[in-house]
Amino acid sequence: GWQAVIVGALMMVFVLSGGMTATIGEHGAILDAIRRNDPKAAFNAAIDHVSLLEDDIVDLIAALSEQDAGAS
Repeated sequence: GWQAVIVGALMMVFVLSGGMTATIGEHGAILDAIRRNDPKAAFNAAIDHVSLLEDDIVDLIAALSEQDAGAS
């Protein structure tokens, strides 16, 4: 189903962009804010994380689209 497609796309983002290293840092920022009992900072760190992931996914889709167009 669509969940498998999303998981596959996320894994490709991690592999192709070196995103796992960045993701670990982003998750660390979220956890640090939670440990400091700073909900606003945790929220902002989570928004940053999701926004960066969204950018990576958009870049991946564009690259795959270009690759697909070149194969035609």
